Amino acid sequence: MEGGAKTCTGCGRVVDEGNNMVSEVGFVEGSNGRMGVQGQFVSASGSMRFRSNASGYNRNSREQTVQQATNRLQELASKLKLGNSHVEQASRLYSLALSHNFTTGRKKEHVAAACLYIICRRDKTPHMLLDFADATQINVYTLGHTYLQFCHLLNMELPVMDPCFYVHRFCARLNFEDKTQAVVQSSLRIVQRMKRDWLQIGRRPAGICGAAILIAARMHGFHRTNEQILGVIRMSSTTLKKRLAEIEATPTSELTAAEFGTVDLEEEMDPPCYTDGLRRDEINAARKKKREEREKKRAEKEEKKKKKRKLKQRNEGAEKEEKKKKKRKLKQRNEG
Repeated sequence: MEGGAKTCTGCGRVVDEGNNMVSEVGFVEGSNGRMGVQGQFVSASGSMRFRSNASGYNRNSREQTVQQATNRLQELASKLKLGNSHVEQASRLYSLALSHNFTTGRKKEHVAAACLYIICRRDKTPHMLLDFADATQINVYTLGHTYLQFCHLLNMELPVMDPCFYVHRFCARLNFEDKTQAVVQSSLRIVQRMKRDWLQIGRRPAGICGAAILIAARMHGFHRTNEQILGVIRMSSTTLKKRLAEIEATPTSELTAAEFGTVDLEEEMDPPCYTDGLRRDEINAARKKKREEREKKRAEKEEKKKKKRKLKQRNEGAEKEEKKKKKRKLKQRNEG
């Protein structure tokens, strides 16, 4: 190999001239007398090229698209108070989306917001999909659909968000004054207890936080209504009532406010899905038993009806035979 070219040691034939890329910069004079750079510049990614002309470099459409997406990401990050590192990581994800043609048939704003949300999920920042929907004025279900499709395309598994990340944020918006930290600590303790009782699995973090904060606020003397909590966590009243009902079914609900801070229960509840399954099995078994009892009573009634019908037919047959005998005797007497 000489000068980057592969040659045969036997005959001297050049097999491969090697890489013709050089680091020197050459200049040529155009027909109009203006000087220009000779050759092409290849960026660090290797896929974005810049063509040269007399006035300098012109970026191609792909680079312009990525730059526009970066500008959108910076604008969205400023609304959500995110740093430049999140924007850079989201920009690289957007480049991956372009490489896989994921932006085809989708709005660029949706893809950019989905990329930034993935970075927030991966870095475990206290941001929800609803925050992105509000900042971009995009329907949350449309944004969630784009996010799930992109994760499926890249085969990406994101960590499950811990409800503890949202407790400080929600408590700060509910204005607990100088007892904010105490309410936060109690809420975190309730969330940890809910984890031990399997109440967190399969539930949205906002609903878990809402129920924990509502109970912690009542423990510290703050009367926060369900509507105030729902306005912060942005969940339905049905979800909040279900979470409260699940907590009520655990041994933790039997503790007083003073005992809750000192007593650590070692008993763990079974998962709600397991207890619900047992309850459904009991209900189905009771229904089956009632159904069998009804069928048994119906069969007994049918049996009694059959017996009555047979007895009636037998009696009617006996009466008919008796009448026939009387008629025959009377006829024979008359004839005699």
